[in-house]
Amino acid sequence: MERPEFDRSRLCLLYRLTDCAVTVTGYWPFGLALCAIWQIADVACCTSSIMHLCTISLDRYTALRRPLVARARRPTVAGVWLRVCLVWTVSLGVASPLVVVGIRRPAALLTADRQCFIGYAPFLAYGSLVAFFCPLAVMLATYALTTRLLRRRAVQAERLARDGSLRRTTSQRRRRARDDANSRVTVSRASLVANSHRQTRQFSPVASAV
Repeated sequence: MERPEFDRSRLCLLYRLTDCAVTVTGYWPFGLALCAIWQIADVACCTSSIMHLCTISLDRYTALRRPLVARARRPTVAGVWLRVCLVWTVSLGVASPLVVVGIRRPAALLTADRQCFIGYAPFLAYGSLVAFFCPLAVMLATYALTTRLLRRRAVQAERLARDGSLRRTTSQRRRRARDDANSRVTVSRASLVANSHRQTRQFSPVASAV
């Protein structure tokens, strides 16, 4: 039995219809509750996006730094889903103060002229710091460390390749020198045997005459 696929077109259609309604009317016509839900969903989705990028950068760096350990600890499907749920939990936790803002300061979400936006300065500072600048700092640090590690591995690989070629060249030279020495010994032995046979042929008539 095939699993039903999530229809993303409906979600996109809902977003476009809401955006069109706000654009046509010039204000938020859906009330405070939907305005709060809209802003919470916006903050949670944006935070989840950057948190996923942060998690990917951390996984990439750890896999490059310790490849054998990363291969041995290959994540399972349950582990991947656990990370995804953790990221979404953190994202919803970052956006959750908007619930309190909507209850205690409704004008900070929906103004008197019915404009739906976050107008509470402390939450803007908190959300920008936690949901953007901190993950951005982590990603920049991991990308810098990853680039440095890759350059170091490239230098090591080039050095190993050069040392290996030198070792092969040295061994080939030694083998060639040994083969040349063996061939010279063989040639000298053959020349000695040939000279002894020649001398034997020269003195054999004299020996027979005597």
